[in-house]
Order: sequence, then structure tokens, then C-alpha cells
Amino acid sequence: EQHDCEKDCVAEAASQVEIARLSTSNVIEKHKAYLSRGLFGGLGAGFVALDASRPWMIYWIIHAQKLLGTELSKEETQRCVDTLIYCQHSGFGGGPQQMAHCAPTYAAVLALCELGHPEAVDREALYQFFLKVKEPGSGGFRLHVDGEVDVRGTYTVIAVASLMNMLTSQLTIGVAEYVRSCQSYEGGFGGEPGSEAHGGYTFCAVATLRLLNEPIDRVSDLERWLCRRQMAVEGGFQGRTNKLVDVCYSFWQGCALQLVSEAQNQFDTTPCDPAALVKYILFCSQSSAGGFRDKPTTRPDYYHTCYCLSGLDLMHDPQSQRISPVFNILKKNVPSLAPTNIQ
Repeated sequence: EQHDCEKDCVAEAASQVEIARLSTSNVIEKHKAYLSRGLFGGLGAGFVALDASRPWMIYWIIHAQKLLGTELSKEETQRCVDTLIYCQHSGFGGGPQQMAHCAPTYAAVLALCELGHPEAVDREALYQFFLKVKEPGSGGFRLHVDGEVDVRGTYTVIAVASLMNMLTSQLTIGVAEYVRSCQSYEGGFGGEPGSEAHGGYTFCAVATLRLLNEPIDRVSDLERWLCRRQMAVEGGFQGRTNKLVDVCYSFWQGCALQLVSEAQNQFDTTPCDPAALVKYILFCSQSSAGGFRDKPTTRPDYYHTCYCLSGLDLMHDPQSQRISPVFNILKKNVPSLAPTNIQ
């Protein structure tokens, strides 16, 4: 399977010469049209499987549009805000009247920040939800009431609480210790203590520690594990040991590497091969019809388009990057909210 994937990537890169000849503006317009269709043009019947991911769909598309320079009209912005707020009844659910869950809460808050309306969040109700999913025994957070405790839930709560200016000691107590307990023998982080290291969980763990201004343990092992996830032939990253390349890890692994470097005050160096990663993104992941895909044998989707463009932005030097790496929204859209009277 790995050999077939390598062959597909090499063949796709060779066939993409025509895309490279297109003007940059032409390619970008195709991506913009693809994203706009997803937000306002109606989705096919197959998307019913993502009914519990509505805030995610809005975030993926809005964030990708921001990176491509698309600005919504006042009416379009309000439609998005209204849809997201209709999903909040403590935390945010994956859709109206759905159970509050940390993952769509994170997506909804990021989307509202990108839309310029972080004040639309009911912060006091959200804080009470976070207290309900706090797991005092471990220090981590459940993804929903009576749900599993893992690094995803923990990161999403800490990230949202930081954005909403309500990161209190009630929330942060025990968090750094829990996150460190999820670091595997490989150097990366798993979803929970004792689990296999994974790129998405590693980003969540490292970003959480950075948000809390806490040190990262076994930095050399972590950096080594991250660097070894970049594939020698394809140039992109895999998510776990012995897995295939996937363009979304351009962000998850690439951003974790940047955050580790920043933690060591190394702002101008990256241990991965940026040129090889950019080639994978542009020649193997980019669709000539618009959007980005996991790998050449798959179809473009909004998730991979979002994280692919974020990963591409990270290939600039830190001063030129537009995104905040710990949140994955534009730096200019990170809100400065006044403190709330949390009880």
C-alpha cells in the first residue's frame, strides 16, 4: 500500500505541470468558488453523515476563505453567525438542539472569531459547561458530559477558554500534568495515557502546554518523532508510524514542530523539509477543479482544504505567517475580550 501511494504521488506530481502553468489567480479563484459552493450553494445528500458537524463545516470553509482573501458580505456573515449561535445551549452542539460537545464548541468559537463576532458567544453558559466536563481525577476534560477524557477535549477547552478570556485556575488545575502523561515512549503524544503517538493529539498536547506557558518534556524525542513523520518520497506528513501520507498533517505535524521550536526560542529554523512539503501540497493535494485532497487517489473536501492551506501558511517565516498557530485562526482575528464575571 505504501509503494502504491508513492507511485501515485510521483505520477500525480508529474501530471500537475499543467496546473503549475496556470496563473496563480486562476487557481485561487477555483478554490474560492469551491468553498463558496459549500457554504451557500447547498450540499449533496451524502453530507447528511456530517449533520453533527455543522460548526466544523462553517469553520473549515470560513478559515480557508480567510486564507485565500475572501470576504463575506454583511448578510452572509450574519447567516453564519445565526446558524452557529443556534447551536449553543451551554456548550455548542454539532447542530441545533444537539448535545453540547467540546469539538463543535471549539469549531464554532473559532468560526465566530474569524467572522468578527466573538461577542456572540454566551461566555457564562460556556464556562459552566466546561466545569461540567472537567475531570478532577485526571486534570483533563471530557469531550461531553459522561464522555471520554482525552487530549482533544482538554485542548479544545483550554483554547476556547483562552480566546474567551476565561482561563481560570478552576479550569487549568492539573491540565499540564495530564497532558504530559499522554506522551508516549516514541516522543509524540497519544489521545490518552498509554496510547500510540498521533499527529493530531500531538498538536493538541503541545498547543495546550504552550497556551499554559508550561514546559514541554523530552523535546528531542518529540522533535525526532515529528520529523520522522515526513515521508521521504512524497514530501508530506503521515499521522502515525507506518501510515500513509495525508495532507492535513501539513498543519497538525508542521504546526507542532513550529510550536516546539518556539518553546526553545528557535524562531528561524525548522527541522523538516519545507520545500518538499510545499511540493506535496501543490502538486499532489491540489485539485485542478478547486479544493485540496488527502492524497492523489481521493477527492477534495473542506477539512483537508482548511488544514492544507493552514499548513501552507506555516511554511512562511513566523513574522510573515497570518495564522495564530495555537488556535489556527488569523492573528488579526484573535479577540481581546474584557473579563467576564465568572461564578
